[in-house]
Amino acid sequence: LPDSGMTVEVPRFTSAAAVEAQSAQGSAVADSTPSVTDVTVNVRTMAGGVNVSRQTLERATPAFDTIMFDALRGNYFAELEAAVCSGTATNGLTGVATLGTADGAQVVSIGTADVASGAAFIEKVAEGLVDLTTSVYSDDAVFVMHPRRWAWLSSRSDNDGRPYVAPVAGRGSTLPDTGAYGRKAGELLGVPVITSAGISTGFGTNEDRVVLMSRGALRAWQAAAE
Repeated sequence: LPDSGMTVEVPRFTSAAAVEAQSAQGSAVADSTPSVTDVTVNVRTMAGGVNVSRQTLERATPAFDTIMFDALRGNYFAELEAAVCSGTATNGLTGVATLGTADGAQVVSIGTADVASGAAFIEKVAEGLVDLTTSVYSDDAVFVMHPRRWAWLSSRSDNDGRPYVAPVAGRGSTLPDTGAYGRKAGELLGVPVITSAGISTGFGTNEDRVVLMSRGALRAWQAAAE
């Protein structure tokens, strides 16, 4: 984050710069004036306070302040993860699950019919992947899904016993890294999969979501935790 200021101004193109093939050698190149607007992002602070007796603070062994700071830091990262994934403007941050393909993200809603089989699920997310890649023209897509959805998919196979999720290369195992969290757990359709409990599962009574996003199209800034 900048050292001062309550907002961050981020330039955003609303129309693209033109690029065309020349009609002949020496002919004029395409000339355009892209439209640019500024997106104002409010700086938000995530904080937590703890009431503790002076005796505990001074005499606890091991040092209570170190233990409590570690707990607060863990809760901070959990809150930040949830906000980045599923936050809305009303709670301070706009998460990727609320963005559209023009902003570099695509949300696929997964209902009961889509998890009738692994094949139906893959077909659904493949449609979302096409929507994203044809909107942002990028190959840096990544899936973000709840750990339970990844674990479910990792345990499924087709009628011939072939797993829908390929094993992770170099792990010496026939299984994907189902227990991975906050990092690459495997691949689906050749696209990295990251698991996050920050992906909300409370969409209706029978629905959760998978987020596809272009990593290069999204930005986040933060200051060091204090």
